[in-house]
Amino acid sequence: MDIEAAQKLLARSVAKRRAWREGAREDFAFTAGHQWSEEDAAQMDEALRPRTTFNTIAPVADAIAGHEVSNRQEVSYLPRHTGASGVNEVLTAAVEWIREECDAEHEESEAFYDATVCGEGWTGTELDYETDLDGRIEIARVDPLEMDVDPASSRKNYADAKWLCRSKVYAREDALELWPDGEFEAPDGSREADSPVDVIAAAFYRADSGAGGRQGRDGDKVIIHDFQWWELEPIYRVPVQQLGPERTFLMLNTPDEEGSFLLPAHKLQPDAQGLITLDADEYKKVEALLEGVTVLKQKRRRYQRMYFSGDELLEQKPTPTGDSFTYKAITAKRDRKLKCWYGIVRAMKDPQRWANKFMSSMLEIVGTSGKGGLLYEPDAFLNLRQAEEDWADPSRNVAMTDGALAAQKIMPRPMNQMPPQMLGLMQYCNLSIQSVAGVNPEVMGLSQALDPSGVMEQGRRQSGLNLLSYLFDGLRRYRKEQGRLLLKMIRQYIPQGRLIRVAGPEGIRYVPLVYDDNAVEYDVIVDEAPTAPNVKQRTWEAFTLLAGQLPQLITPQVALTALDYSPFPAAMVQRLKQQAQVPATGPDPMQQAELANLNASTMLKGAQAEKARAQTQGAVQA
Repeated sequence: MDIEAAQKLLARSVAKRRAWREGAREDFAFTAGHQWSEEDAAQMDEALRPRTTFNTIAPVADAIAGHEVSNRQEVSYLPRHTGASGVNEVLTAAVEWIREECDAEHEESEAFYDATVCGEGWTGTELDYETDLDGRIEIARVDPLEMDVDPASSRKNYADAKWLCRSKVYAREDALELWPDGEFEAPDGSREADSPVDVIAAAFYRADSGAGGRQGRDGDKVIIHDFQWWELEPIYRVPVQQLGPERTFLMLNTPDEEGSFLLPAHKLQPDAQGLITLDADEYKKVEALLEGVTVLKQKRRRYQRMYFSGDELLEQKPTPTGDSFTYKAITAKRDRKLKCWYGIVRAMKDPQRWANKFMSSMLEIVGTSGKGGLLYEPDAFLNLRQAEEDWADPSRNVAMTDGALAAQKIMPRPMNQMPPQMLGLMQYCNLSIQSVAGVNPEVMGLSQALDPSGVMEQGRRQSGLNLLSYLFDGLRRYRKEQGRLLLKMIRQYIPQGRLIRVAGPEGIRYVPLVYDDNAVEYDVIVDEAPTAPNVKQRTWEAFTLLAGQLPQLITPQVALTALDYSPFPAAMVQRLKQQAQVPATGPDPMQQAELANLNASTMLKGAQAEKARAQTQGAVQA
């Protein structure tokens, strides 16, 4: 794919995602408390009317995001072939170690919050050589407004997307460090040299990309697009058993025209089916040596990426793994009409608007209504001025003319009454905010249940979470896709022998990272993390209940295992395990020998004493 084709695809995507971007910006604004449009705010300010905002959307979004934080999931790997159980434990520990090093769980929680609010959350996985010279895998949250995706994609998390692009604004100095000879486009579409830019539908992504919209000329900022796509390439799979030692020797030791050998040694390592895989160039080199060998020709995806700014191609290369995008998405609900994804805030905006307007109207009515006063005839008071001064003072007497009270020449001024329906409408709007989002009070922790056991409340909380299953289903799928990408990057970029931290029954220790070449395919398993607070609390409560009913099942080994799921601090659990391991190891052989000699000596002395006592008793009887 060339840069012109990438620009056309990007412009088409930006045009289709314009409505979604406007709605997403408004979703984030509503969540942050900016809930009055510019037109309504101007009218209210011109009329000197109060603008009140009671933000009830943010607590709903926070409750959903908080549930994800309290019930985080972890990824483990199970090999599809036997004999690699030890290796998969090291790989699982390596993934946990890498995620802890880059704070992946916090970045993914922010991406999940984005998906909850606007319908899309994104993360990017890259190699970082600045903080670690040997290379460290970084997982970072990406602003969803910076992303453009294949408009034809319709599967969850954009699993069927053929391309995607991130438009990011860089400081000019940072961009020059990455591409010293590059010419860059400013966020408004102009270049540093003011040269004309002929980009197809460039106005679309200048105004609507995640770069922040139309900002005007800013010489310190440039916009760079990271465009990634996949294309099919032919591959050839050759059965190893048909090669024989002679052909294998020739493939390894015969130089080609450029002086290098035909195939590297690792290319002749067969997979589980006994096949080796060659690309088109490699197959062309050894095609003459494969006469009479059954060759299976197939196609596979090859992922590429290019960086460009305006119409200037800065760099083009494969993605880090070559078989996956580096950006992964979490999606919420699907809008079939607009062909986009949306979150919970879209349905809550209208009730929130009306609730704010009703509250502002009520405050205006209260503020402009009469604060008291009288309706009277001029001859009702003997001294009108003195009566006006003394009327509000309860300690003063007000003199009136004869017959004024009987003639009812004085009456209180009527006050403006609050429409009784307005308060009910405002309460209805506030209740609708949670109902349209599918969040009940139990999910938010605001229920006032009278059940002391909490069983009813737990059931209602689970029912409320069932309405949000579309969100957590997208998160679970994301963890699977992210787990596959992370495993491939570990095997490709983290060298064997590197020490990784492993937390096990023996405590925290460092073990070398090893790979099993015979087990290159793994199943990615997503499960609840045992360190999640809610999971630990539920597990510990169930364990204590089991220990009370069946104490004979709770052996010391079971109790030590259960400590990992206890609500105790990690340092306390580690110390308890270390103390419990001292008697479990038993005495050393020298101590066992000394104990055996002591027991034998004690038994011998006891036998001699028993024999002497028997002889004494026999002599007395005689």
